[in-house]
Amino acid sequence: MVLESVLFKLYPKYHDYRKLVDQQVSNHSVAEKIAIKSVKDFQLDYGINNIYSFSVVEEDNNKKNLLTEITDYNEENQVYTAFTEGIGNIFLIDEYEKKNMLKDAYFQNKMNNGDLSLPIKATDVKQNVPDFLYVIDNRNYMISLQSRFSIETEEGKRKEVEQLYKYLFKNLGKSIDIDPDFDKSGCYEKRCKLVYFRLNLDSLYIVIEHNNKNVYHTFKNIRDIAHTVTYGGEALKFWLYMGDRNYRFYLHHPDSLDVQIDSAIYSLLKPIKFV
Repeated sequence: MVLESVLFKLYPKYHDYRKLVDQQVSNHSVAEKIAIKSVKDFQLDYGINNIYSFSVVEEDNNKKNLLTEITDYNEENQVYTAFTEGIGNIFLIDEYEKKNMLKDAYFQNKMNNGDLSLPIKATDVKQNVPDFLYVIDNRNYMISLQSRFSIETEEGKRKEVEQLYKYLFKNLGKSIDIDPDFDKSGCYEKRCKLVYFRLNLDSLYIVIEHNNKNVYHTFKNIRDIAHTVTYGGEALKFWLYMGDRNYRFYLHHPDSLDVQIDSAIYSLLKPIKFV
């Protein structure tokens, strides 16, 4: 304790470093509990918070552990897609190794304009070394994981899911505007009839009629749902946010949103099976 008091006085930055170390130890305890899951289970409960490449740079006999946030959209998308599909291997980084890396850790983070910042010491940006190494086809990334279901995010998502259920239910048998080519990103809407759907927190199975043919699709790994008022206030535009892409469609306002919950097509508690 005496030594630490001296270090605090001699090296003001030591206090920041010590706080980061303590936080990193706490993060590691949480990460250990996550790491007992299989790779395919990660994506059910956790989402990727940050993606970094890692390199060691030596300048004038000074070593920098450089963590560079991935800014290339295609590369970032590939990582998210691999994660949601359970591809690759995720390893918990040793706590001692993370502590050693932190002393000389520098971060290059994505700025608002999409460019990378200059390397900034970890203690200045108050960032910890990520907990996990993610290996995909011989490419290595350092990632942080975040629970999908904090009280705030889960409650917000439940409200959006309930809203979507009510609008889908009230539009059954009616015309909706949706892109029937589900292999695309959903930007070329056509007038189609909503035939059937099944919905839960993470998935939407939908059947529409287009050109006198039924078209089926399952939206999987839905991270978030959002809606905005459109068509001059006559409809809602719904967005589904997934790991590899986003999708939109338009549902007209019903006369009433007084809807009975049908447990056969709507569930907040467990995944549904798709046929």
